[in-house]
Parts: sequence; structure tokens; C-alpha cells
Amino acid sequence: MPLSDRLIRLASRRHLPQRTLRLRLTLLYGGLFIVCGAALLGITYVLVAHATVRPGSVRSVFGGGVRVGLPHGHRPLSANRHAPSGYTVVERVARGQRISDLHQLVIWSGIALAGMSLASIALGWIVAGRALRPLRTITATTRQISATNLHRRLALQGTQDDVKDLADTIDGLLARLEGAFQAQRAFVANASHELRTPLALSRAMLQFALADPELSLESLKATCEEVLDAGADHEQLLEALLTLSRSQQELERWQPIELAATVKDVLETHRHPTATYEVDLEPATISGDPALVQRL
Repeated sequence: MPLSDRLIRLASRRHLPQRTLRLRLTLLYGGLFIVCGAALLGITYVLVAHATVRPGSVRSVFGGGVRVGLPHGHRPLSANRHAPSGYTVVERVARGQRISDLHQLVIWSGIALAGMSLASIALGWIVAGRALRPLRTITATTRQISATNLHRRLALQGTQDDVKDLADTIDGLLARLEGAFQAQRAFVANASHELRTPLALSRAMLQFALADPELSLESLKATCEEVLDAGADHEQLLEALLTLSRSQQELERWQPIELAATVKDVLETHRHPTATYEVDLEPATISGDPALVQRL
């Protein structure tokens, strides 16, 4: 089995702890400290090994005329052929002491590195927790925000860093969502009102025609034509509402509109037979959607 498949299978086991961001940061901090500490100890070991007495230095000392003083009446070791010379004994002692010192250095340095590694992991866990505390606050507050309380904001205090920028970005997103929800509620309310009026008008015309005891074929045809005209107005209204729902706050299509002509058409459409009034209209060109302007 390839190593990658083994790692994937190992990571998919359920008994493994959840690798949170805090745990990953702690492992990262601890790993970097261990690597740097091991490198520092290695450099120290090399420097100490080169700084201690080496075998050549003993020979140079003896070759330079230095003699080891002996008590009166004792013969020097070099007088015995089978006994080692003085510098040989000193060299062996120096080599043994050097090996012992380096060994002790490695042992105590390893113990110190292990202890400081545990301390660095503990401190890394604490520091990562303090660094991620604003993110936990952002997560908890965002989970509590729903469609009914979009007015809430994170309002994270502190210096302008990456976490503060993230909180401000989320606040801006919540503000845009709140505006979109308010526009949607206003659209639903306006659509309900606009659709209720023409439906009531068509129903009233039909009820008035049916309630007439002297209903004739001509009057029935006239009523049907009025209902068809109202149906055409309904279609235009639906198209305008669909355009408004797609655009929300911005129109997708703009075209020049003569406002005076539009107002004149609306007045002629809704003029009451018994009403008498005069209208003074002047040319005025605007830009927008004709159906929405007519409904307005």
C-alpha cells in the first residue's frame, strides 16, 4: 500500500483527536523550538569539542620543554622502558576527561532540551489560545446571527490587524445582507399590494355586470373587454415586478422615457367619466424602465 494511502486511512480514523488550529499552531511552535534547540546544542557541542584539550596539545606542551615535577628520590617514568612516558599518561588522562566532559554535555543538554520542549509546547498552547480568542468570538457571534437579528454586528475592538480586518469584512457582509433582506421584505409587501388592487378591480367589474338585471350582450362584451384590458395591465404589472425582483436595487436595462407622455397615458387610462380637470404637461425625458415608471 502506498504511503499516501496509509496516511489518508490513518487520518480518517475516528479515534484520532480533532486537529484544531490551536493544536496545529502548538505543534508548529513546539517543533520549531525543538529544531532550533537541537541545532543550537549541536553547534555548542562542536565548539566545546574543539575548545577542549586535544592529544596534539599535550605533545606540544612536552615538546616545548615543560617537565612534570617529581618528588625527591623518585625516578621518572621514562626511565623504565616498559612504562609509558609522562606525556603519554597525561594524554590518556586528557582524552578520557575530554570524552567524559562531552558525554556529560550531551546528557545534560538533552535533558535541558526535553524540559524546555515541554515548556515550549505548554507556552505555545497558551499563546495560540490567546491569539485565537478573537476568532472564537467571531465564530460564536456569527452563529447567533440569523435572519431575525441581522442588525447585530461583531464590532471587534483592538488594533487593526488581520483578525480585525476579518471582523470588519464580516460586518460589511452582514450590512449588505440586512439591506438585501429589507429590500426583499419591501418587495413582497409592495407586490402583494400591487397585485391585490387589479384583481379586486376585475372581480368588481364582473360582479357589477352579473348583478345588472338588464344585462345585454353588448354590455357583457364591453365588460369582457374591460376585463381583458385589465388583464393586459396585470401582465405589465407582473413583468414590472419580475424586473424589480431581478434588479432589486439596480436596473439591468436603462432607456430614455418621455415622462410627459407616460403621465398622459396613465391619466387617460384612469380618467373617471364624470371627472373634469385640465393637465398642463411639459416635455421631460428621464432614463429607466418604462413599466416601472408607469406603475410609479
